[in-house]
Amino acid sequence: MKQYMLDTNCIRYTVSKNKHLKKASKRFFQMVEEEKKINEVHLVIPEEVKEELINQMYGFREVFHNEREIENIEAFLPQLKVVPNDINYEEEKLIRRMAAIVTTRYRTPLTQEINKNFRFPSASDARILGSALKTDSVMVTNNTREFILLLFLAQPKQQILYDLEEGQYLKISQTLYDLVWNDPEFTHLYNDLNKCY
Repeated sequence: MKQYMLDTNCIRYTVSKNKHLKKASKRFFQMVEEEKKINEVHLVIPEEVKEELINQMYGFREVFHNEREIENIEAFLPQLKVVPNDINYEEEKLIRRMAAIVTTRYRTPLTQEINKNFRFPSASDARILGSALKTDSVMVTNNTREFILLLFLAQPKQQILYDLEEGQYLKISQTLYDLVWNDPEFTHLYNDLNKCY
């Protein structure tokens, strides 16, 4: 069984005016349909994403008068299982600190392997990342730079972070993985995070 956790942009891009992003979203959902032919596949959203989509609908309705976006979100939401947010403040804080270590202290080797402008996640994205981690889900997003920590919380060959726009899983080398895991501060924070689970 495989479970994909969708970020807000996965749903929004299905009706994007940007043809490249719309095509990327369509490609992902076609890939899922192909996978369903040979394996059990589930699509879920964390409660945080559901709330983001609902809040964005106010803007589409009240400010932008974008019925297409509203209809798209209203069509998607009933189809997706919502994973409740059970990430507490302590977990959120630990996730953000670990991500800060990875994206600052190891920025040079990380950008040599994955050419992105990394940053640690916002509080909202930390809760989404934590939900993906707790549910053993593959995180699907166009904002991979905020979810890069996931690559260090799974084995390097594990498919855990899917770049929607690029249409591929992000990966790191065993060398980089080991480098981060040899950092005593990172491992201490990880052990504290594990106590929360």
